[in-house]
Amino acid sequence: MARELAGAARAADPAAEPAAAPILRAERLAVRFGPVRAVDGVDLEIRPGEFVALAGENGAGKTTLVRCIAGDIAQDEGEIYFAGRRARPGSADTARRGLAVVWQDLALCDNLDVAANLFLGQERSRIFLSEARAHKDAAALLRRFGITVGDTACPVRYLSGGQRQLLAVARAMRDQPRLLILDEPTAALGVTESARVEELITQLHRQGTAILLVSHDVEQMYRLATRIVVLRRGRVAGDLAPGDTYPDEVVALISGQQPGDSARGQLVRLRSLVGRLASAKPSTSLDLIVSALAPALGASQICIHLIDANALVCVASTGLPPAVASAWSSLPLGQAGGPVGLAASRAAPVIDDDVSAGGAWAPLRATAAAAGVRSAWAVPVAGSGGVAGVITVLREVTGRPRRDQLDLLDLYAGYVAGTVEREAAELAHQEAAALRRSQELQRRFLSMLSHELRTPLTGIRGYASSLLQPDVTWDTGSQQRFLTRIAAESARLGRLVDGLLDYSAIESGILRLHPDWCDVPLVLEAAVSCLPPASAAAVQVSCEGDLPPVWADHDRLEQVFVNLLDNAFRHNPPGTRVRLEASAATGAGSPAVVVRVCDNGSGVPPEKLARLFDPAGPPRVRGGGTGLGLSISRGIVEAHRGRIDAEKRERGTCFRVWLPADGPGIPADGLPELGGEPYVAGPSGPDGAIRPGQAEGPGEPRGPDGPGGMGDDRHG
Repeated sequence: MARELAGAARAADPAAEPAAAPILRAERLAVRFGPVRAVDGVDLEIRPGEFVALAGENGAGKTTLVRCIAGDIAQDEGEIYFAGRRARPGSADTARRGLAVVWQDLALCDNLDVAANLFLGQERSRIFLSEARAHKDAAALLRRFGITVGDTACPVRYLSGGQRQLLAVARAMRDQPRLLILDEPTAALGVTESARVEELITQLHRQGTAILLVSHDVEQMYRLATRIVVLRRGRVAGDLAPGDTYPDEVVALISGQQPGDSARGQLVRLRSLVGRLASAKPSTSLDLIVSALAPALGASQICIHLIDANALVCVASTGLPPAVASAWSSLPLGQAGGPVGLAASRAAPVIDDDVSAGGAWAPLRATAAAAGVRSAWAVPVAGSGGVAGVITVLREVTGRPRRDQLDLLDLYAGYVAGTVEREAAELAHQEAAALRRSQELQRRFLSMLSHELRTPLTGIRGYASSLLQPDVTWDTGSQQRFLTRIAAESARLGRLVDGLLDYSAIESGILRLHPDWCDVPLVLEAAVSCLPPASAAAVQVSCEGDLPPVWADHDRLEQVFVNLLDNAFRHNPPGTRVRLEASAATGAGSPAVVVRVCDNGSGVPPEKLARLFDPAGPPRVRGGGTGLGLSISRGIVEAHRGRIDAEKRERGTCFRVWLPADGPGIPADGLPELGGEPYVAGPSGPDGAIRPGQAEGPGEPRGPDGPGGMGDDRHG
């Protein structure tokens, strides 16, 4: 969603064109404090209409850079230009050049009232000739930015943290600067106050003000910024576009890693590999795996051996010196085959952190010495029939692999095993269809999960490690904010897992329902009550009188409408409103209830409507979720012998849900046509579980804590 909003902001602001001359340009900027180079050769440009976020860990040089730009301190090297004019080092005349700064401490005077703080520094101007006029002008300034702080005669010490922050921003914008610098504007605020401050910042950006935001909140940067500049140890480590990158890539740069080594980088590499394996011949698949594994592990020498009769034959390799390639073309099983033979015979990894001292290398030590091999990892490839081969990584330095490297090697070993079995199946002309289906499911699974499972884990780990730092004492507000974020990310992770379980049950055809006669208005009311108060207030519910009841699982239907409502708010800009309309319908003489969930948001492109319910298809907003919500909703509706589709609209999105209202015996083709093939109900399984399209009879007991009961939280 952040990418879509950033793109919309750029499109709506013609001043943000790259061809415009920069408002701010810093060239080779350097600031030293004794032997420490706090800022070291930084180049930075900000153009009209841009929203640039400055990211970096504590001590990266963010505040020093901002102080230097604002003229609070003088740079030791480099030049700063405002609107093409060179600024004197340490000169604080930036206000005349169209620059304003809101520092983290806000610099408000608690003993003065709101009006006095707004016009602080203009005491000799005409404003303070009349106290009444000062308060009138202060109220007009606050109205201009939509800020409500009560009486302008109220002392600032009585304002909340959010109100103080809004007041500081309004004061900075008093003279309409071209560039506004914000230093951690929401660091000490709660969720509601942070949202209000972000709304004001977004409003200023839309009005054409260029903004430089210093923040530790990566998600906030993706919500607001059009560019993210990452500082590390005083230098620019990356200049990223939110629309083309992912949060964990920024986190990787902040922590000193390469973006390709992040979870997102590994997933992109895996997705590319899976796509190529799906279309490659088995004879070339192993070479593809080796070429993908080398950069994933940062290793230059890798080989794959497969078991053929009683020998291990090298079938794919990269970077092996001729001496090793020749000696390792065929190796025996067991001790005589060195680490490769031992890994195959033991069906367990063989790790040598020092080849010169490792017993596994005794028969091949001369070869290793000639090739400069200092350490090696040999991991068996386990197929359905046992060990099929071994992947070996040779390194020129001593040391043991990290746990995540071994896990990654195990994952690629799984791909090797799949390739070997696929080749055997192709040679035997058997199970070709099953293998293609397996690869498709694998591709869909990787596409669905993407980085969504790792993103909440990254947030939890980051905030928890911050709280556990022994040399930092956090105030109560910061601790509460960190714990709130940890709880929110944990809940998000739980919802993702619940969604995967529901999707798995639907795909397997074993979704269990507990149906009874349900009043649709009550279901809709319950769904709306599950939303946050602000979202619930933006929902208008309209139900026809005398709607017939439907034979359905109340909790599962509630889950459907919670998913649809959540999508409407999560994938649309703030201020979106949603209408819930329920009406009676008749098709082929059978009564039904149709519920429409319509929003006035940005809508879905027509080319994506056809694949909207397909978890493997493109999501509405890149990075906005796993894409399982609509697939799960469709599975639940079809399990009730209903249908769901999306209407084509000029503005916003509208989903239609059709539900039979004639008891469990209504045929699927009795519902009104939606333009697609009618859903055909499937039989129940031998275990008595409900397949899609079949509901339990009215005599089935319904426990309060059983699947789909009141104790089953399925609204993720």
